Amino acid sequence: MAVQRWVYIKYFCALSVVICHLCKLIYLGPVFSQFFNFGTYAVAVFFFLSGYGLTYSCIYKKNYLKDFLKKRLLKIFLIYFIATLLWVVLSPLPIHEIVHTYEVWQILSVYPILPYGWYFVVLMFLYLMFYLSIKWKRSVLIYIILIIGYIIFFLLEVGEWVYITSPCFALGVWYAENESRFSVFIHQYKYRILVVLMIVFVCSWRSYFLRMLHVAYSLQTFNGLISCTISALVLVSVIIITLETCKLSFLTRYHLPDYSFEIYLSQCISIPFVTHYMNQSTSNTMFTIANFQCVVYVVFMTGILAFLFHLIINKIQKYVSK
Repeated sequence: MAVQRWVYIKYFCALSVVICHLCKLIYLGPVFSQFFNFGTYAVAVFFFLSGYGLTYSCIYKKNYLKDFLKKRLLKIFLIYFIATLLWVVLSPLPIHEIVHTYEVWQILSVYPILPYGWYFVVLMFLYLMFYLSIKWKRSVLIYIILIIGYIIFFLLEVGEWVYITSPCFALGVWYAENESRFSVFIHQYKYRILVVLMIVFVCSWRSYFLRMLHVAYSLQTFNGLISCTISALVLVSVIIITLETCKLSFLTRYHLPDYSFEIYLSQCISIPFVTHYMNQSTSNTMFTIANFQCVVYVVFMTGILAFLFHLIINKIQKYVSK
């Protein structure tokens, strides 16, 4: 895959997550409201790219697993831990209320202290499972663990966003392992594949097909969850095939530095912080001046934090590379 083209996709996904989280709290108009349900699918793309990137590096980079836990897992944990501490300091809640509300162990829970921080917790878990599966020379282990985890999360009624998106990590692993063979197949049958995938996506998107058949649907039912998971996997597949078969030269004409991870991390702090203090003046039903001000403040704070986190990540990168 052309890395530079995926940078643009990652930026779009990061911004989609920001808009999605904002739309849950304030009204941004009919156009942006369409992103309300796209945030989950944007995270699915991030999981896919993580699985693909790890597997591709394992295949083509010599001694990639050497110090893997230190270079990859520790790096994510450190920046996530720093972001959590920063949120505790900046949080509108007094520190004693945070301590009373949360336990220390929740920093590694899918309901963490850092708002929207579940992505980093799940990502660290997937990194660890990936490392063990490769170390034990059992690449199928990552698929088995994801299936078991999917069932456990459903039975425990954990947030559906966790297991709707995480299977895309396995898709990334599988695609990296079979990219050369699958690329030939894609180029040979690209239009047929795209048509089939688009039909499946339309049917599974918001469980449209289930509603047509009058099947009970909600994100608390297994039917609904399977449908949404399929739509996430299919959407990622559509993006893969589109980028594989279309040159899209305008996406590679200019080199764009990748700050998507920093943007995603920053919005975990900026959105709940800004919206809390503007809660009394913003509206959920109409776009007001206060809503516009809220967006401006979120963009400004996200940008500042993204720059700050970028500097910290570089420092951590140098530290763990020693």
